[in-house]
Amino acid sequence: MSDQETVIATANAADEKRQRINQIFDELKKIHETAEAIEVEISSVVKGGFKTLYKELPIFLPFKLFSKTRHFTDEEAQNEIGKTIRVIVVDFTEDEFAKVAKISKVQFDENEKWKAIANGLDVDVTVKIILAHGIVFSLENGLEGYAPANLLSKYQAIDDPHTFAQVGDKFRARIINADKLKGRILLSLKTKQHVPDWHNLYADFAVGKRVKGTVKKITNDGFVVTISENIDGFVRNSEISWTKRPQNLNETFAVGQELEAEIIALNPDEGRIALSYRRTLPNNWAEVAEKYAVGEEYAGIVTAISKNGVTVCLNDEIEGFMPKARMQALLNGDKIMLNNFDLVKIKIANKDAEKYFLIFESALQPPKSEIGKQKSDGRFSKYGDKTNIPSNAVHRGEYSFADLLSEASKKNLKKL
Repeated sequence: MSDQETVIATANAADEKRQRINQIFDELKKIHETAEAIEVEISSVVKGGFKTLYKELPIFLPFKLFSKTRHFTDEEAQNEIGKTIRVIVVDFTEDEFAKVAKISKVQFDENEKWKAIANGLDVDVTVKIILAHGIVFSLENGLEGYAPANLLSKYQAIDDPHTFAQVGDKFRARIINADKLKGRILLSLKTKQHVPDWHNLYADFAVGKRVKGTVKKITNDGFVVTISENIDGFVRNSEISWTKRPQNLNETFAVGQELEAEIIALNPDEGRIALSYRRTLPNNWAEVAEKYAVGEEYAGIVTAISKNGVTVCLNDEIEGFMPKARMQALLNGDKIMLNNFDLVKIKIANKDAEKYFLIFESALQPPKSEIGKQKSDGRFSKYGDKTNIPSNAVHRGEYSFADLLSEASKKNLKKL
């Protein structure tokens, strides 16, 4: 073969190879669209990574995209030569001078790990990092999950996760929500915890027994008291005082405070204990209630509002309830026209020392001809007789509260 023929043959071979490389590159583009994995062979070690081959196409694989955590020595890198690995095509660079594909073994490994993750799946986890409000766990496949404090225990209120577990502790958890795009896994230990033998743990407790404990947590509904190791009870707002409910428990009680309470209910099947703080105090309900006579008018302060009526406190010492049916002048249609801490003029309709209740009714009764009649803007019309002024007129600024009070009520207000 002449030199000219050799040059022509070489050129043709190069052109054919270039066409094959272009075809392989186009093939990788289509594979990238489907997110399928490909197999490449590690052919050599170069600066910063490996040179790999996909068919005839050389592709550079950086060390950081080969392993997320592994740092290679020269010897370890050489040992990878000749191995076939699975990777994901993650990007392309193409211009008039070069066509480059970017691949990642790290991404392939991550994808494989996520294939084994699903909502509702139970997994073995190990404590990796303990935070102020939850714990980061390592899953067996290398992914990480997080469980907030309220999902750590079904039977205890966990305020400080450091008291619940230590780094390295192992648990069984359930995947509540797995979000691959954000790389987040929400875990719950509550659903997979061993159920304690509450019947055995509660053997030393009985309804009516007084116990000493420590305030563990204060909530809007009451507070949690630890009465023995890993055993908590709950004091509801209604069991704090005989005569009224404290408006701000944090001003009355403190976490870590020691106190005595009485057990009023045990539920070993669900692991719950109900406690009463007021039953360790003198019951002065009848004594306080005796100050207030049925049929008399008083000024009180609204301390709670429900769909059935409002709770009213008299002179900051005793509470009673005013049902909707007894507060017609304080309604706009079916809506209660009062807010917490509003002053209201009431009468005592009934009281019962054995059941510890006061029933109030509004002392402001609109004339029958005016009940339910409203102006086009939704307000009640004004009343000529100030003894029949509806209480919501105070909120509209048409009258001062002093206009509504009897002399006796004004004297009571001075005691507030």
